[in-house]
Amino acid sequence: MNVKFPFFSDSFESSYYLNYGISLCNSENGNYEKALQFLKHESLRKNPKNQYYLRCLIDYQTKGKSKTHEIIDFSKLNEKEKALLKLWLFAVTKNDDDYFVALKDIQNKYSADIDLKKLEIRKALQDRYELIFTDVDFKSLSDNIENIITKNHISKEDRLYFKLLQLDCNEYFYRDKNKTEIEREKILGEYSSLWNENKLFFSDQYSKINFKLKSKTSKQYFHLTNENPPDDHIFDEYITFVYGEPIQDLAGSDNKKYIDYIKINPFYYGEKEGGLNLDTVDWNTSPKKVKDKEQFEAFLKNINQVITEFPGAKGPKMTYLDALITNKKYVYGKDSEMYHTQYLKNIIGVFALDQRADFENHFTYFRDILEKDSSEIKFDDYYKIFLKQVKNKNEQEIVDYLNIVEKEFPNNKNIKLFVKEFSKA
Repeated sequence: MNVKFPFFSDSFESSYYLNYGISLCNSENGNYEKALQFLKHESLRKNPKNQYYLRCLIDYQTKGKSKTHEIIDFSKLNEKEKALLKLWLFAVTKNDDDYFVALKDIQNKYSADIDLKKLEIRKALQDRYELIFTDVDFKSLSDNIENIITKNHISKEDRLYFKLLQLDCNEYFYRDKNKTEIEREKILGEYSSLWNENKLFFSDQYSKINFKLKSKTSKQYFHLTNENPPDDHIFDEYITFVYGEPIQDLAGSDNKKYIDYIKINPFYYGEKEGGLNLDTVDWNTSPKKVKDKEQFEAFLKNINQVITEFPGAKGPKMTYLDALITNKKYVYGKDSEMYHTQYLKNIIGVFALDQRADFENHFTYFRDILEKDSSEIKFDDYYKIFLKQVKNKNEQEIVDYLNIVEKEFPNNKNIKLFVKEFSKA
């Protein structure tokens, strides 16, 4: 759920509630308990398809890909519905390698399917927002939407949703062409007309967020809605979607409270969790910081329990990596070989779940675990050094683990690269 740059299409009521649920399942600042509770929301009970989609997303982000696909395969959905649900899961979890392989297969079978068109367009919009250098032909997308609207016998709800998607595409198109002022006014006016004529199909709150953020003045807001603009409290419900869970308030620098929290929320991962000390204008001690080796081992044991319980969750694996970096003095000793091996397996696990990760963007994880750093080491050499260290001590365990992971994620380019680089180390 985006409250910095909201999409018009997300104010469509059924889309709004599904996207709200997706935000609760965010792998870094989501909330597992709230996501489970949200499944019971009246809007989802009235929409069994969205409810099932969200249920599968929760499973995917906790039980993992294989188990969730198994659940879908044994469901009562037909083959097209199963394929579309799996494609949607790849899209919202940003597993692009799997998404584009699955998309090609589905396009060959169901190229004219309306739900497939919705998914493709919404995915293109999200990618353009998150990956700003993504090249998307929004003019062609807008033209394709016009063809769908004019040449297909679709429901009123589908027609309205496609019109909103078209406005989103047009907004990006004119922004990319630097012709925003006049066209922005026109697009907002079209959105206002759709909203005024079909309010029952819109989320009232999220529509007003769209108007508030995209209107230049209060006068324009009133002109578009015939209402005065709301104050900034309208954003309160979405604060954690932007800034994450307030872990500094929940745990502070207390390691035990931190452990208690991550045990119930595998959808959490964060940095600087101790919060900012306003007196010293510095970060408080991280709750991942421990006092002695005994507490360190207990901390890792608890993290491993969370990883075992939620194999599809990225957050606990990231927490394990940070626990070793934050307490590195306990890593280097008689057990360093074991810690290094477990550390690398968790990095591989993160790369398996996050197909947008890469060696260059995550080089700090290979650098920060080294006992000593050197200014002579190039940033793209850190992973080579660490892979070699582990390979010299425990090659077969990593090879076996990579084989298991590659079997579950055969399209994952990260894992293929890991196999290649580890063999070269």
